Amino acid sequence: PEWFYAVRVFREFGLAAPIAERIRQDIQNPEPTDTSPAASPDVPRRELRPMENAATALRGFSFTYGAGLPLELGKSAQFVASAVPEAAKSEAAHQLPLVESLAEIVQQAAEPLAFTRKRRFRGQWKESVPLDAEELERQARIIDSYFKHHEIALAVGLMREWIVSWAMWKDGCTSDWLKRKTREKYERRLGALARLTRDKPADLELTPEQHEFGTRWRELAEELRNVFHHHGMRPQSLESTPKPFKAVCEFWRRLRTGDIGLPDLGGGAGRLLISPQGSRPGVLYSAVCAARAVGEPPDRCLVICSNDSAGTVDEALEKAGFQAAVEKLIVQDPYAGVAELERLVSDATPFLLDADTVVANLTGGTTLMGVAVQKLVDKARDLGRPVYRFFLIDRRDPEEQSTNPYVPSDHHCLDSVPSPQSAELERR
Repeated sequence: PEWFYAVRVFREFGLAAPIAERIRQDIQNPEPTDTSPAASPDVPRRELRPMENAATALRGFSFTYGAGLPLELGKSAQFVASAVPEAAKSEAAHQLPLVESLAEIVQQAAEPLAFTRKRRFRGQWKESVPLDAEELERQARIIDSYFKHHEIALAVGLMREWIVSWAMWKDGCTSDWLKRKTREKYERRLGALARLTRDKPADLELTPEQHEFGTRWRELAEELRNVFHHHGMRPQSLESTPKPFKAVCEFWRRLRTGDIGLPDLGGGAGRLLISPQGSRPGVLYSAVCAARAVGEPPDRCLVICSNDSAGTVDEALEKAGFQAAVEKLIVQDPYAGVAELERLVSDATPFLLDADTVVANLTGGTTLMGVAVQKLVDKARDLGRPVYRFFLIDRRDPEEQSTNPYVPSDHHCLDSVPSPQSAELERR
């Protein structure tokens, strides 16, 4: 009866520990019984090895399943699917009741969670696991298993990671998919979409697909996951499934059936240069020159200027040979217009979201204009855009700067210099 119970618990609840413990007891029991003959003095130690291997595999399965580790679980499940049937054929197990039938039940329960292809588990073996449709489907079965066994916290946590991997796969970014830097890029982009559905900027209209995806991601990543993974350490009580749970489960069902695609997460408009423009027209000229020097030429320019300095923008860009699109964000009070900062960020949001990368000049204009540039840098990062900041150094005396403004200044980068190759990767 204990064997049947242990197998039923494994099949219905994914708990492998009872089977592993049952095997351990059979191996260590010095007195043979009708249902526990494994430790009989007549059984050589080598005959016990398949049983020991099965117990080890089941303990590994129990740990990786309970910890929510999909790749490690793929390895453990693969071992279980091979080790348990092998143990059932051994001399030490042949007297167990219905042992081959029980082993088959265990094998059938483990195989859907196991890697479908045989792998060598040496060194950094996870790096050899490809991000493809087959692997995503296997991990999705693990999530379904958690839901089936009412392991909601594990299901929610792994679902979040699965969607990040799925977004990478849909976007064609399948190399280095386990590296933190690669995953963070897509987490930022999904998070940006979620924040747009929450903040609802006036100048940006989301598609229905973007709105739904962003809303569900916010509910999953910010509400459900945080509730469970912080174990309810907050003033509000949680004594039943949270309100967004039903909607997220339906969203997961539609993802599984392919009814939902990956919406546009922004980007596609190339490199955006942000620069203030004050009373010295040479600042914007030098900013364009510096942007070219630190990577590809900018495809669009966003200039923070006053009513007085707006008239110098076109001339400075012409002198710099810049012929692409330019947007002017006018500050009515360039010295004390703190109340205008929120409006400037809102006006700039569509351009920031469309950009593949943002290059920001921190030099020039009034103090308020510099604060505005930093606000836009923060917003760009909040939207998941890669940002590279630099400042300009003009060693000439002020009089010469005024009489001969269009001389490139020296520049200094505050972030890693983006190469054309890295820019191409960012657009993917």
